[in-house]
Amino acid sequence: MKIVEIIKVKLNKLKEKYQNFFNKRYKKYIVEYKIEDDKIKIFSSTGDYRIVKNTKSNISKLNKAVVQNKINIQRKIDEYESNYKERLAVLLVNLIAIIGFGTLICLTFFIGNYFLFLMSIIFFSLAVITSTLTTFNYLVTVKEITNLKKLTGYKSESEFTLEDFKLSK
Repeated sequence: MKIVEIIKVKLNKLKEKYQNFFNKRYKKYIVEYKIEDDKIKIFSSTGDYRIVKNTKSNISKLNKAVVQNKINIQRKIDEYESNYKERLAVLLVNLIAIIGFGTLICLTFFIGNYFLFLMSIIFFSLAVITSTLTTFNYLVTVKEITNLKKLTGYKSESEFTLEDFKLSK
């Protein structure tokens, strides 16, 4: 049983590191606040919170910030929704480039032209690096947009659920 508990503790630490890694790359928004007597708890979009003094000026500033941040979140989600097809096209082009330069390495090796062989290795390496960076950037963006959609309850016009359809006579 101790081994299972140790594994659970290690997994929880790993999940926290994973979440912190992504949270550092997200833009933080003030999305909500809760008034508790003489203190205000301010919640960010990543789930963190901080406590400030409860004053009228702080509450008015928070109301303005929450409204502005919700507008910014919706704008960011709409921007992502409008250009996600282009991002997928870039990922496909990177994948095709990796496959092409990989086959070019094999062809130039068997042809015997070592200058072309070295150039194809360099091009393959650059293709792998660029595709890794763009894929990582895309992953971070998708995770951030998913979290923001969950947070705001965003639903685009193209999304629908089965509850929308009623089958009755």
